[in-house]
Amino acid sequence: MNELNTSKTGAAPRVATWRTAPHRSAALDGWMGTPQFPGYRAGSVIVRLSYLPQVAQQQLYLDVLLLDRNGRTCEALSGACSSLGIAASPDARSRFVCLIAELLRHAGDDERRFGAIAPAVAQLRELGVERAPLMAAAKVLDVACSEACVIDSLADMLEHSLGEDDAQRTAAEILDRLVRTRVIHGGAPADGSLALKEQLAALVRGLGKHRVRHVLRMSTMFDLVPQVEMYRF
Repeated sequence: MNELNTSKTGAAPRVATWRTAPHRSAALDGWMGTPQFPGYRAGSVIVRLSYLPQVAQQQLYLDVLLLDRNGRTCEALSGACSSLGIAASPDARSRFVCLIAELLRHAGDDERRFGAIAPAVAQLRELGVERAPLMAAAKVLDVACSEACVIDSLADMLEHSLGEDDAQRTAAEILDRLVRTRVIHGGAPADGSLALKEQLAALVRGLGKHRVRHVLRMSTMFDLVPQVEMYRF
């Protein structure tokens, strides 16, 4: 079995050179492992594939690792991937780990709640990473994660979908409309003068973290979950 590159001290795996890290990522983010058994780091989260025939004969095995500030694994969620057989191509495997890691990128910001995302991870292992499973998993994450994590995730997806300037302006317009129609109370200037995360924080306070992704999706017509086109793949 091919293993990911890890140091003997338990530090975070170093990034391999077989793929290019996404343009916006920090130095340690991006691809690791091999094309056959890829791994992908997004922030403090690593998602990697392996093959454990003693556990699952016809399936690949998924590890979702949470790293601490020293780059060492502090939590892990693991299990067989019923949605990904051992015949899956290297591109399908890479897409799988990339999209899961990017969906979970901000869930790693709240270590105390990391175990609560287990249902979302199990759902993705079973159903895969197509549009509907990703959207369903995002709903689970919005319930399990803190408001700050939800805001960071939405800001990330809006900027990927619309670009930084349009994301800020769009969030301000949505907030202003909801305040004017008294769906929520309080708000911010509609001229986009506040930062995107400040706009999103007001929306989360007004709508609740469970509803805000749906409202933004309906207003922007973007799914607000990772799509492979968002990353260098």
